[in-house]
Amino acid sequence: MCSNILEPMLKPIELDIDVENRTGEVVVPGVFETKGEPVGNLVTCDIRRARIDLPNGFEHEIAEIDSGTTKATGKIELNLENSYVQFAGLRLSNRGIIDKAA
Repeated sequence: MCSNILEPMLKPIELDIDVENRTGEVVVPGVFETKGEPVGNLVTCDIRRARIDLPNGFEHEIAEIDSGTTKATGKIELNLENSYVQFAGLRLSNRGIIDKAA
């Protein structure tokens, strides 16, 4: 599927996420930085709220949709501004789906 296979990396991850306020930042120094923030109404500048509701979703039930910026400077370069980002509490582990009732 992919002819260019990169070696795995062991790097520190700086993570600061507030799902309720829809803000977050993830940084892996020397590899990438991603920032997410709420989207404002272009006319009133009020913060808008948009969600994806998956009542029977395996990965999450509610995902908050907002604006994201990503800059990757590692072996794969990427520069996305005012792109799409989701904030959600994932229900997955290394054993599969985590039942929220458990």
